[in-house]
Amino acid sequence: MSVDATTGELKALAAGGPVVITATAGTITAPCQVTVQALKYAITLENDGRGTGALTVNGAGAEEAEQGATIALNATPAAGYIFKQWTVVEGGITPAPGSATGTATFTMPAGPVTLRAEFTIETVKIPAGTFMMGSPPRGYHRMGEVGGDDYELQHSVTLTKGFYMGKYEVTNAQFAAFLNAKGVEYATGLPTPVVTNPVGGKLTWGEFSGKILFLTDDWGLKYEGDRWVPQSGYENHPAVRISRYGALEYARWLGGTLPTEAQWEYACRGDYPNKATETNTMPFGVGTGRKLVAGMANFKATKPYDLDRKGRYTDDTQSASTGTTAVGSYPANNYGLHDMHGNVSEWCLDWYTELYYRDSPAVDPTGPGTGQYRVARGAFWRNDAEWCRTASRNHNYPDYWLTNSCGFRVVLPE
Repeated sequence: MSVDATTGELKALAAGGPVVITATAGTITAPCQVTVQALKYAITLENDGRGTGALTVNGAGAEEAEQGATIALNATPAAGYIFKQWTVVEGGITPAPGSATGTATFTMPAGPVTLRAEFTIETVKIPAGTFMMGSPPRGYHRMGEVGGDDYELQHSVTLTKGFYMGKYEVTNAQFAAFLNAKGVEYATGLPTPVVTNPVGGKLTWGEFSGKILFLTDDWGLKYEGDRWVPQSGYENHPAVRISRYGALEYARWLGGTLPTEAQWEYACRGDYPNKATETNTMPFGVGTGRKLVAGMANFKATKPYDLDRKGRYTDDTQSASTGTTAVGSYPANNYGLHDMHGNVSEWCLDWYTELYYRDSPAVDPTGPGTGQYRVARGAFWRNDAEWCRTASRNHNYPDYWLTNSCGFRVVLPE
């Protein structure tokens, strides 16, 4: 530590103390004792906006610390998210991962530190593999749509790359975080012919600029103050009234995309024995795969389905669903995916044509090159069980299907 001979100003501070300073004025020497406190530097923690969670430093909120102090970080994800990593925004440090997910330590430098906690949606790893896509010929669990057997023509498909799929359908809270991070503004008079006085948000960036992102809904989102927020009680329900453009842009924001139709069906079926060669593919991906009855999914439970009862039948002891339920309310398949049957239909990446299965590629199919409709899978809360079958195919206009029956989930690269 030094003292300016003219002003007497301390030029540096040393940790610890006391420190003895001798000041000389002419021939008079005057010793004095000074206790010096070490400088403390600020620690700032922030979420990355793609997820959220509780962040602490040494068990408390953001604080200050001395140079050389050992700092312990902890990030606890909110529901529906998992911790990804800590990113250093300011400070030039390298946090060392702790023994538990979301924990890390570092030594405090001589300056402020800012760290960002990165979260992502909770996902399930789906391995590469081969499976029978579609449903068996002349099966009594076919829908009998136009196109006959070719509509769900059973055929072998190989997916050469594994992927991560959202464990749950994207929720209202998660979609609201995306809208607010992107600065999507409240808009009226949106260009859709299927809703009177539509209110919601539209894209102002990228290849789909000007397209509708979503519409507000009593089960979905509303604009409050200057932010998009979920309707009270629907925070953890699936996001609804989402256009296919909105679904895809959310997925891209997370670094992923929407599932192809083949990825969706492969994941829905679960990891059952003889998946690659099974010729009597089960109609469902939960339980034994043979039936979908009350308590297994959010669907019209008065119209269940059971192979042992020749398929569809009526059960007047049950009640029909009246709306969406919180994601994860029903059992997962054996990959760990929830709500693949019912709750809301889910947008896929592919264009749709009715007879695509006649000549679709056997390896990594991605759908027709163009079309009028986009694929949606899984059926929704008001559908009979037979519509919820794993092989059942649905479709709609990417601009116009803005109902409380359709949502989506995300896939991320392996």
